[in-house]
Amino acid sequence: QNSGKIDLNVEACDKGGGLQNIAVYQNGNLIHEENYSALTQKGSCKTGTVTLDLTEGQNSFKVSAYNSANIKAESLARAVTYVSPESQKPQLHILMVAIDEYVSQNSKLKFAVKDAQDLKESFRKYGKGSFGKVNFYEVYNREGVKSGILNAFKDVKNNARLNDTVVVFFSGHGMSVDGKFYYITQNITNDSDIDANSEAEYNQKYKAWEKYVKQGSISSDEISQAITQIKANNKMLIIDSCYSGGGWLSKVNEAKVDQKIDEQRSDMVKKSNLTGIAMISAAQDFQKANENGDVGHGFLTFGLLEAMKIEKDRGKITAFSVIPQAAKKVRELSLQYKKKQVPFQSTSGVDFELSD
Repeated sequence: QNSGKIDLNVEACDKGGGLQNIAVYQNGNLIHEENYSALTQKGSCKTGTVTLDLTEGQNSFKVSAYNSANIKAESLARAVTYVSPESQKPQLHILMVAIDEYVSQNSKLKFAVKDAQDLKESFRKYGKGSFGKVNFYEVYNREGVKSGILNAFKDVKNNARLNDTVVVFFSGHGMSVDGKFYYITQNITNDSDIDANSEAEYNQKYKAWEKYVKQGSISSDEISQAITQIKANNKMLIIDSCYSGGGWLSKVNEAKVDQKIDEQRSDMVKKSNLTGIAMISAAQDFQKANENGDVGHGFLTFGLLEAMKIEKDRGKITAFSVIPQAAKKVRELSLQYKKKQVPFQSTSGVDFELSD
């Protein structure tokens, strides 16, 4: 393949179960649906041509179609190799979102911003030789409102190229509402601020507060959409927040999740198979995420920092090597401090380097 683009002819047909959704993957990564929303209906089939950018080296393409029961049918993989006439070293883009100082005094944290800054220095240190440039996008404290966070995602989207690597890190409060995870933004009040004279009045105000949280915070759906819109082939999502395992599945699959699970397999694993993003979050959707003065970090961030050191000493850091190492450290800390916390993790798709 001599040009930097390829035209894929896509066809998916309804065999009786309905045709709900089509997903196109490149090297295991979901191509955002805006690239193929113009597929046309012809009888029981949807068909059309999808034009995609090629990454340096081998490009493997696969198409999945989902029926009304969310059952997936998959095409065989097709591969082409692209050699760029002007090969450029890939860049690393890191989006850091962390909040200690909330509008509510009852929501203040100690280590969220420190988590982000220390992790930033580790990525800067270890990624220096692997990437042509390491780019940081930082959203801290007062900047951490919904519009500020989504604008930072847009900056990454505008700058990241196909061959680049993107890491997105969230640290701060999280909440589960109606089965979905919400990252609490800086301007959201705490439920302990609700003033009521009776249980009935409190319940009424709490429901209104939940609606306010859903409107003002960043949901798992919005995070997933924002990160899948980024063109880069290699993407990693890290969330060091309470209840951060919720909302990453369709309702069909969420019903199958066993809340007594005690290891890393979880609903996020299945969602990551859909999005092609390497993911780790601090806790399951019914668990709090802990921070501790002895370690000076949230458990997950401390685990990641330790895991990066271990993997670098072994040779190089990859997404798939650092995630299970970090999860192991979190489980050790939860036993040591007697605070139950089991991370969600997923290493689906193709592994990628975070250092040489």
